[in-house]
Amino acid sequence: MKIKQLFLGFTVGVLLTSCDKFDFFKSTPQCASIDGSIKKLGVTTFMYGTHIISDTALISSDFDLDEFLFEPRVIVEGCLIKGYPLNEGDPYYLEVTAIAIP
Repeated sequence: MKIKQLFLGFTVGVLLTSCDKFDFFKSTPQCASIDGSIKKLGVTTFMYGTHIISDTALISSDFDLDEFLFEPRVIVEGCLIKGYPLNEGDPYYLEVTAIAIP
């Protein structure tokens, strides 16, 4: 019985320490779907994100967002990055996980 408890405790510990994107005890991932036109960000006062859509800053390690600049309408899906916006009036920050051209 102690071996089962030890194994279960070890497994849960490994799972909780191996996930660095979300803090399971404080929050759950907040995902969003946003419809609009992607624009490239230049110099901004908030200094995060590479692109913007509908007042939401975007970043993606899965997609080259530049490929969607000339699409009149796209739908992006992703998870909001914890800790943003930094200041009142700054945009939310979304890690893009999917893009569709309707």
